[in-house]
Amino acid sequence: MKSVHPSVDSPEKTFVTDQDKGSILAFNDVFEHASQFMCSFHRRQNILKTCGGGKKGLVPYSAMWVFNILHACNSINQLNRCKEKYYDKMHPTDLHYLQSLPDECQYPAARCAMGDGISMYSKSASSGVESMNNANSPVRQRTAVDILVAVMLLLDLEGERFRRYKELAWEREDQLTDKGMRLMEECFEGVEVRDYIMSAVSIDHGHRITVKKSTVNASSFTVVIPSEGHLGSRFGTCTCGKPGTYGIPCDHMVAVAKSDMSPEVHCNWCNISVTGVTNVTL
Repeated sequence: MKSVHPSVDSPEKTFVTDQDKGSILAFNDVFEHASQFMCSFHRRQNILKTCGGGKKGLVPYSAMWVFNILHACNSINQLNRCKEKYYDKMHPTDLHYLQSLPDECQYPAARCAMGDGISMYSKSASSGVESMNNANSPVRQRTAVDILVAVMLLLDLEGERFRRYKELAWEREDQLTDKGMRLMEECFEGVEVRDYIMSAVSIDHGHRITVKKSTVNASSFTVVIPSEGHLGSRFGTCTCGKPGTYGIPCDHMVAVAKSDMSPEVHCNWCNISVTGVTNVTL
């Protein structure tokens, strides 16, 4: 794969695998810049097998309970705060097992903090690939018989899926897909401008907006929206970490988008797009 597509070996690429030792060693032998991330489903299965604590992780300070909290963190600062808060209260065996893997291999916030332009887009498990394996079961059944027929079947299946989804997309009148609409509604629902305090300044290549909730001791976050888009998107960033980790707007971005700020700033939010979901303007 690397010889045919060398661009896959870049710092922004993340490969999701299980904890198979052979896969880990093989990956490290081939890729110099891309990173490997352990499938969260398989990681939880291994935690359950080694440490117990229940499938849902409801036992406080158990390995599963702490893993779920750390896995849900949006930023490296939030991740470190949670580690300081919970590590000392864990059983030594559970703590040792969680620390057996580097943070960047099991927690999206740590992986995304490794550099600019890295996002997990909520993809921390290998379930999507495994579902494609099931969809391509006719190919898997024939590969041992005839590799040429298997490749032809695979191309036919991919071509049929492409045609089907293309027709569905052309028939739509909405700008976003069903998933895109659902994500947008979830992001924008319940965010009221009156609940936030905002101030904006112009910077090189965009605007920087400081946002915090209008409550006592609320934390401040910085939203940056670029003046020039990349591939049609001017999505921007937020120091809360959610946009980088999940690829969708956070509450702070939504508050700015909904606000009636000065036209100089507000107009720059007219073309905000959901990176990783679609490049169609919201």
